[in-house]
Amino acid sequence: MEFLLIVIVIGVLPAAIAHSKGHNFITWWLFGALLFIVALPAAIMVGPSRTCPYCREHVKEQAVICKHCGRKLVEPEHTAEEVDRNQEQAEAEVERLLRRGRP
Repeated sequence: MEFLLIVIVIGVLPAAIAHSKGHNFITWWLFGALLFIVALPAAIMVGPSRTCPYCREHVKEQAVICKHCGRKLVEPEHTAEEVDRNQEQAEAEVERLLRRGRP
C-alpha cells in the first residue's frame, strides 16, 4: 500500500514540469509513475509545445506550419494586433465610402 502511494506521488514531479511546458499532465504522470528515472530527465529536456487550433495535435511552440495537418499556425502574440489593425482599416474604409456616397 505504501509503495502504491509513493508511486502516485512520485509521478507528479515530471508531470508538473511537462505540464508547465504545455504537455498533457495525465500522460506525463503515468510516464513518471511507471518510469520515474527516465521521465524526470525527459520532462526537463522536453521543449515547450502548443496545440494546433485546427487538428488539436501538439506541435512545437516555434512551429509555423502544423506537422500533422499542414496548416499555417497563427502566432498568438500577433493575432490581437492584426485584428486591431484590420479593424481600424475596415472602419477607415467604411468612413471613406460613406463620405464619398454623400452629395
